[in-house]
Amino acid sequence: KLRSTFFGSLLLTILLVSGTFAQNETASKVNPKTSNDIKTTLAGKAVRVENIEEKNNMSKLIFTIIVLVSLNSSIFPQTEKYSTPTVWENYSVKDKNVTVQMPKPPVILQGGDVCRGEDTSTFSAYSDGVVYVLKVTSKIKVSEFCEGKRKFDEKNFAERVENLKIENKTAKFLENGNEIKFVDEDKTFKLVNDYENKRWFELQAFGATEAKAEVKNFLDSLKIEEKIGGKEIGKGASRNYGDENVSETENTNKSEENPSKGKNSEDKSIAENIKIIIKPRASYTDAARKANVQGAVRLRVTFLANGGIGSISTVSTLPYGLTEQAIAAASKMFFIPARKNEKPYSVVKTVEYHFSIY
Repeated sequence: KLRSTFFGSLLLTILLVSGTFAQNETASKVNPKTSNDIKTTLAGKAVRVENIEEKNNMSKLIFTIIVLVSLNSSIFPQTEKYSTPTVWENYSVKDKNVTVQMPKPPVILQGGDVCRGEDTSTFSAYSDGVVYVLKVTSKIKVSEFCEGKRKFDEKNFAERVENLKIENKTAKFLENGNEIKFVDEDKTFKLVNDYENKRWFELQAFGATEAKAEVKNFLDSLKIEEKIGGKEIGKGASRNYGDENVSETENTNKSEENPSKGKNSEDKSIAENIKIIIKPRASYTDAARKANVQGAVRLRVTFLANGGIGSISTVSTLPYGLTEQAIAAASKMFFIPARKNEKPYSVVKTVEYHFSIY
């Protein structure tokens, strides 16, 4: 309705100014004071005055249109896209000489442990109730600032496997040569040790097992080759995009979006039904570190029913770019949508990012 009002006002403005042009033209034709003598003696001046008036009117029209279009851009910003179609393709990481199938362009996160000589690149995408993750952990130089330095060797992979056993006690453990698999009721991990190249791979599927064909194909799609094909990932997706075939707005839980209305037990149970799989860390900015800024940024995040991150608004902020870093990190969160009666729900929850200088 507001957009209709805007465009109606724009059209009315154009018609009014156009009508002014027509009136001026008619007046100049029927004006009784425009005698032959005036035309003869003042022709040059009359033409100049008429041209100036026309230029002024045209300038007013152009100025009015620019103002209205600017208002339209500020008042009616383009709706941000929170979904993208699922198209399974081979994606390549050229600097890693590896390809893997993904349902969408993945989000890329960097991490690791510099004191253990580990650099970890994480590639994640969501589709149809499942979060697909590829982790590549490679050897790097240990930081000279670490107190307990540890060089990268075969123990790094062995300790990673042991940690996964502790974290997934109910999972079935399978080992086949340099491949290890963890199978649980709602997730499956596959680890591939490539110690010859001082690295290992982890393929993780959260939300389903290999009984789902897409999960099995994903786990079997990893290829390690010097000459690789596939679509280059590049910088990856800018945020976690949900599926296109799922409603983004229906069944939205409002309990945290409008706290004044209170929370009922049903809303709370739906909100707590979300499974957060990946919550990226927010980067500390140099300006904030120099200013010794510490504290928390609180955000109100919409976890969409389609598996994507929706709108993000601020509850409390911090200066020097920390709020922007928190928003950027929140937009790359991955989760399994809340469900009730087998139907996915969109939920608004408060997410906090803490910043402290050690």
